Amino acid sequence: MKNILLLIAILPVLFACEPSKVELEKKTLGSDDYPIYNVKLTDKTDLKPILLIGGSEGNVCCPKLAEAYAKAGYSAYSTAYFGVSDLDLPADLDQIPLEYFIQIIQLIRWDSQHKKPAIAVHGISRGAELALLLSTVTDKVEVVIATAPSSHVWSALSTNYLTNSSWTHKKKDIPFLICKRENQDMKNMGISITPAFRFAMKRDSIQTKDARIKIEESNSAIMLLSGGDDQLWPAEEFSIEIMKTLKAHNYDKNYAHLNYPKAGHIIGFKGEEYLGDQIETRYNSLPLNLGGTEEATINAQNDSWPKILKFLKENY
Repeated sequence: MKNILLLIAILPVLFACEPSKVELEKKTLGSDDYPIYNVKLTDKTDLKPILLIGGSEGNVCCPKLAEAYAKAGYSAYSTAYFGVSDLDLPADLDQIPLEYFIQIIQLIRWDSQHKKPAIAVHGISRGAELALLLSTVTDKVEVVIATAPSSHVWSALSTNYLTNSSWTHKKKDIPFLICKRENQDMKNMGISITPAFRFAMKRDSIQTKDARIKIEESNSAIMLLSGGDDQLWPAEEFSIEIMKTLKAHNYDKNYAHLNYPKAGHIIGFKGEEYLGDQIETRYNSLPLNLGGTEEATINAQNDSWPKILKFLKENY
């Protein structure tokens, strides 16, 4: 891999934030094979770092969420791990090494100059699956915020989905489940693939057991967020299973589950605009149904954001 080039660009930007303006500093660090983007309050040092990891959309995660965390006093980092044509990254979510993210965390710890030995990670969808999984293999993740998480590891998002895991560790595929989408439910606003994930969980009990994220081995405080009307995958059911596992193992870190019955797959932050109830991806010819109503989504965002910040304050 290429040598790591730190601090390529620094871009001070003003963002409106009532009642006064908050000056945020953006910068790029890392390299084409370890891209990292950072936003924080200008002229502030020793801020607690948080890494944001997106899902199956690829590219760099959540610039608006990063700004929201920066305004809340965190040094927010985001990264891409596949699907960016002008970077030296895999084309698809296919056998991504967990060691890649452990290296990203090390670079963030170095850059942030914060004294804590571990960081917080906020993952969304497949990124939430990753964040939970990552917390079981490294002690460098102190808090996980998992929006629309999975309790299990799933197959690659590529033509290799029948044979490859999304993730590897120590050069071996992590056991996974396969979501076959041949018999999807058609809906007016797109395709719901939640039933296909439910079917996959029931199809092979041994494979389901092997693919379960061993969340009881995590080293992190954990907060889960789910929508009861998630049409992309059954995040509410996944979250309930995670909570049951943690309780059964007398997990000694704090953990919580925020569920919003009428919300869908996407739950953003307080004040974020509603992005709609469907999404187009590179993997489907028709839009995918995310579920949830606009009112429920906005209510979930307004309710969950202060609770996320409180959880971070108490556990990080």
